Amino acid sequence: MDQNKIPEIYLPKAFTPTVEFSDGSSLNATAGYNAISDDLWIWLSDPMSFADAVEWFSNNASKTENITVNASAIERTTYSNYTILMDIQEGLGGTKNIRLKR
Repeated sequence: MDQNKIPEIYLPKAFTPTVEFSDGSSLNATAGYNAISDDLWIWLSDPMSFADAVEWFSNNASKTENITVNASAIERTTYSNYTILMDIQEGLGGTKNIRLKR
């Protein structure tokens, strides 16, 4: 037995950052709040087409009224009323960067 190997039961479980929406849907993503301009940025981890991003985020208050960012296994932040799509940018590998405003 390797004396330096930590048993699996003591290791933290793998965590994938997610963003959850009011309607119960979620995406693998990270997010950040810009206090200066009161913007909420969402950086998708998985590829999404522009058409799907527009449909998902475009003035869809029932979906974006409450957005919960699961940044780690213990850190959750909820942002409310970010319902106006301001920008969609192309990220790496087909991912999208989304900017929402109140």
